[in-house]
Amino acid sequence: RVRERHPHIPRGRFEVPAAGVDVMPTLLALAGAACPSCEGEDLLRLAERGERSRPILLEQYMSPRHYTYAVRDSRHKLVYTDFFHGRLTRWELFDLAADPEETRNLLAGPPLPQTPLAAAMRSMRPALP
Repeated sequence: RVRERHPHIPRGRFEVPAAGVDVMPTLLALAGAACPSCEGEDLLRLAERGERSRPILLEQYMSPRHYTYAVRDSRHKLVYTDFFHGRLTRWELFDLAADPEETRNLLAGPPLPQTPLAAAMRSMRPALP
């Protein structure tokens, strides 16, 4: 939610996914610098465009035997969950525009490696299957 005025962004709510990795590029952009190696994006540019230019990686570490990685763009979310060091894994893909509650998994098995979100996840976490 934008509370203060910015010359290029109207007040209101924006439905663009953002993460902690977007803070550094935003601060650098406000200071007049760029960060080409940052994983995140400038939040002001995200609000202007209304969508991400590249996916973001979300990680959740539950225990030494259970972790989850997710990659999200402006519309879809790909989730990989590993239980017991690969003995039980699960892939899920959600269309967040049509299913914001993430109740319908669109995958029957692992995603094809060449799909954009799967390629993004594997580039950010190469050790994933």
